[in-house]
Amino acid sequence: MAKHRLQLRDVVEVPRAALAALRTRDAPPPPVRILYQDDALLVADKPPALLTTGARSLETRLRAQLQDPALTAVHRLDKDTSGCVLFAKTPDVRAALVALFEQSAVSKVYRVICSGRLPEPVLDVSRPLDHLPAVSHFRTLSTSARPACSHLAAAIETGRTHQIRLHLQQLGCPVLGDRQHFSSVSAAFRSVPRQMLHAYSLRFPHPLDPARTVAVTAPLPRDFLATLRAFRLS
Repeated sequence: MAKHRLQLRDVVEVPRAALAALRTRDAPPPPVRILYQDDALLVADKPPALLTTGARSLETRLRAQLQDPALTAVHRLDKDTSGCVLFAKTPDVRAALVALFEQSAVSKVYRVICSGRLPEPVLDVSRPLDHLPAVSHFRTLSTSARPACSHLAAAIETGRTHQIRLHLQQLGCPVLGDRQHFSSVSAAFRSVPRQMLHAYSLRFPHPLDPARTVAVTAPLPRDFLATLRAFRLS
């Protein structure tokens, strides 16, 4: 009782869960894993439940971790999406990397766990989003029958907002755990902790040396692997 005035010899008990929550809240966040770094840029492995930019974001954590206030994200992932995020160390490098994205010179591959099965094991989708062209390429890696779900590789040629999530929803195979675009069709999916979307790899020409290709892969995170095992997709 918040208004109860303690008396001499009162005994106060604090649940262990509450103490653990306090310790977690006050503890400094773990360091962000750097997948690739040189003098011009870096690729970080973004954990889920973290914004890419803004207050208390991946960007601010990396700036503090590396003591580099000029570090700037070149693109963004949704808060719930994990995996590769590209950062520039100078404004000129960032401008060059943005140009590579605009030229579709950056190859992005995602891993996805979705409900149901694609109509074909390899499927190209060209459906506009917000009246803009949007092209996605899906490849089935594994499937499970009960409940029906699939593990996919997804590559995108365009970077529309929620592109993979929307294209899969349109196909009747929404991303598991997507609270915005997926209404659970089975009680078996209610335990999924977040949207199962992971930015698995980036591949692009280095902005300061176009003859050199940078290729980076982010390992599948624990919750993604646990979901694969839970639905017999691994």
